[in-house]
Amino acid sequence: MSLPRTTAERNTPRMLSVCAGQVCLGHILTRDRGKSWQAYDQSDRLIGSFDSQSAAADALAKAVQR
Repeated sequence: MSLPRTTAERNTPRMLSVCAGQVCLGHILTRDRGKSWQAYDQSDRLIGSFDSQSAAADALAKAVQR
């Protein structure tokens, strides 16, 4: 049984790059239909899981400043 396209698309994890200018700080992966956001640094180490995309991006920016 195949899922309708809209349902399948919502269940598919999405990866977003987070950049400062032309420097990639890391990436954010959506989980659970966009209810959870995981932030990863440049070395693909998990920074943490967050409730919003902006919180995940902020965590990446803070991790780079350390």
